Amino acid sequence: MNPGKDELLSEVEKTVLKAIILGEKTITGISERTGYPELIVEKGLELLIQRGLIHNSLIPTDKAFKLALPPRKDYIFQGLSYHRNYRTLFIEIMLLITFLALIGVTLRYFNKM
Repeated sequence: MNPGKDELLSEVEKTVLKAIILGEKTITGISERTGYPELIVEKGLELLIQRGLIHNSLIPTDKAFKLALPPRKDYIFQGLSYHRNYRTLFIEIMLLITFLALIGVTLRYFNKM
């Protein structure tokens, strides 16, 4: 198989792999969790074993965990990153300063009452 094709999983394969990663270890359990018939689950397991994503004992490989984790760019909040451009960093710093100023003004207002 081509290395580029390994990452192209069918919906059944993705769902079965997620069930295995979440702890299902039997075909019946995977079938119940995914809603697929046991025959479909068996075929999905065979394909995942061929691709090297799970062992015969239904234990996921490191390759499976890498595919299951979302890429870093999909995270909503990444924290400060060196990959961001300066404009985005400047806007975030200005928003933080504005928020802190708002808190300061609010606290000063309520202390005078």
